This record gives sequence, C-alpha cells and structure tokens, in this order.
Amino acid sequence: HESRKVIDALLDSLPAMFAGNQAVNSCTGPALTAAKRMCQHLGGKLLLFQCSLPTMGEGTLKARDNPRLLGTDKEHTLLQAEESWYKTNAVDLSSKQICVDCFLFSAHYTDLATIAQLAKITGGATYYYPGFTQALFGAKYEAELEHCLTRSTGFESVMRVRATRGLRVSNFYGNYFVRGSDLLALPNCTSDSVFGFDLAYEDAMLPSTAVTVQAALLYTTSDGERRIRVHTMLIPVTKSVPDFMDSVDIDCCVNLIAKQAAEVAVKSGMDQARQRTHQLTVDILRASKQSQQRGQGFPQQPGQQADVPTPASLQLLPLYSMSLQKSLALRGGTDVRIDERAFYLQLLSNMTVDESRVFIYPRMFSIHDMPMDAGIPSDETEDET
Repeated sequence: HESRKVIDALLDSLPAMFAGNQAVNSCTGPALTAAKRMCQHLGGKLLLFQCSLPTMGEGTLKARDNPRLLGTDKEHTLLQAEESWYKTNAVDLSSKQICVDCFLFSAHYTDLATIAQLAKITGGATYYYPGFTQALFGAKYEAELEHCLTRSTGFESVMRVRATRGLRVSNFYGNYFVRGSDLLALPNCTSDSVFGFDLAYEDAMLPSTAVTVQAALLYTTSDGERRIRVHTMLIPVTKSVPDFMDSVDIDCCVNLIAKQAAEVAVKSGMDQARQRTHQLTVDILRASKQSQQRGQGFPQQPGQQADVPTPASLQLLPLYSMSLQKSLALRGGTDVRIDERAFYLQLLSNMTVDESRVFIYPRMFSIHDMPMDAGIPSDETEDET
C-alpha cells in the first residue's frame, strides 16, 4: 500500500522504456542476486519472468539441447540441472525465507530443467508458455499470475510428517528443501502446494490395529501471526490382503505411481520410468490375485492359472498405467521438446489427486452435438439477465 503509486508507475512505463531495445542477452543471475539482497531481511515471494536463455554474468547457461538425444537412453541427462549456481542460490534463498515462482515464455530452449530448480527448492511453482502470444496464452497467463499473487499463502513455513512407531517416511515428493531428516523447509506454502510421501515398514509386524499419520505445518500468516496447522489420520490395519486391495483409492494410487515415475525419469531415463510404472502395475495386480487364490481357494490344475477376477477398486489400474506411460511426461519418441518434458515432469510431481486424474486419463467431450454458439465468448449483459 505504501508504494502502490510507484509500482503502478513502473509497470505502466515498462513497455515504453524498452520499446526500442535491441539487446538480446539476459543477465538472470545478477538480477536474482540483486532481488535477493533487497528482500533477504524480510523474506517473501520473488517472481522470475524469463524469455530467453541466461547468457550474461553469474548463472549463465549454454544451449545444451541436443535433438539427437531425444528418445535415447541419454535423454534424461538433459532433464538434470547442469549449472550448480541455481541450486546453490535456491538453497540460500530458502534459508532466507524467499520463494521463487518462475514464469517462462520462450519458444526456444531456455534450460527449464535448470531454472526450475529455483522453484523446486524454495517451494514455488513453474509456469510455462512456449512461444507466448497474447491470443494463445494471454488469458491463461493473466489468470495464473493473478492467482499466484492473491492465493492464500503461509510464509516462513516448515512441515514435519510423523507416523506410528514401526513406520517411517522413506521419500517425499513435491517442491521443498529437506532440513534435517524429515523437516521440509517451505519459504511459502500456498493453498495449491502438494506433497506426497512413501511410508515404509521398520517392523515386520505392527503391534496395533491402526496406524496414525500426522502432518504438522508451522507458518506465518500475511498478518504476521505464527500458527500451527495439524492434520492427523487414523488408518486401520488389516492382515487380509483382499480387504486391503478392496480399499485402495485408485486415483491416489496412480498419483503416487506418477510421482515415483517422474523421479525415476529424471534420474535414470524415460524407459526406466515406463518400466517402473508397468512393473508396479503388474506387481499390484499379481499380489491381489494371489491373495484371492489363497484366501478363497480357487481351484487350480497343475500348470494352469486360475481365472481370478480383478477387484473393482483396481479394474482401472491397467488403463491408467498405460495412459500415464503415453503422457507428455513419460512417452517415448522425439516429438516432445526437452523444456516441455521437464515442465510436465515438474507438473506431475506437484499434481493433486484431482488434477492427475484428468491429466493421466483426459476427459472426453463429444463435439458433433454441440450447439453452434459453444465456445464463443458470451455477452456479460445477457448472462446477468
């Protein structure tokens, strides 16, 4: 509020200030360093708008996009951050409670995999508009920028996930920086922040009939209040595999499989990620059928496998698994540009269950029976009437 007039004047003058600019170089690193020094005593949010590859000063990146590597077992090397400057400064930004949201617009290679480290480690988000034009992306960009600036946000956040003795969190998914063994540092935690985790057994047999999982978030509101938000779930334990399989939430299951596959894709490659997805699907279905055979005594001749029905909760798993393998994040071939691939892998790692449901298996709409005015902007006056 104190600087509103100055900020408005700057935004209004920017188009005229650089209307005749002929410079094509980008000094992203020095600009980030200057912004960090300006707000390091307070923390908060930092927005990076990038239209080209950083080419000057610290944080300079080179064009390492190699189309000949697409579709090969070396493609994943392009998805790994090359310049350590971004990761090092992202950790420093996180320690100073500064979150970075990245908006990328170029139609050419900008090494999204490296620049997105700023958002990944500081708890921010990455937005990508390849070959930005007002007609194609204008409305989307305006809506996402407004939402990014106005959504509910907790500042200076840390989160810890605990579980009943005998269980431990073996892996986290999302945008964060791990401070300690199980403490997630989140300079900003918003209403859109998503975190997944795997639970592993430490004891072969749990002594109780239920397990408890608790997530505690410590944060500061925009009004300066320090608060704690706690979510606790009491989950029943069963020795019956069929009962367990019947209770599976297929959308949540596939969401976690997708996050695991995205992690494997960056570390090992697309083929390994697809194989991991396929193998997990086979293992789940095999375990389900074997448990039913043992529990219900299906007749089986020597050398012949009984025809055991798939539980209703898992009937869509093969369909979702195949759809995930053919998505922009994991599919093979050479038609997906490396920046686009990196963006969708980032997106997959931070999707809610509802979002991943329609990303993995898109909704279908019939277009042959749509009215003639479908898709045409409506008159607001008529809507109000």
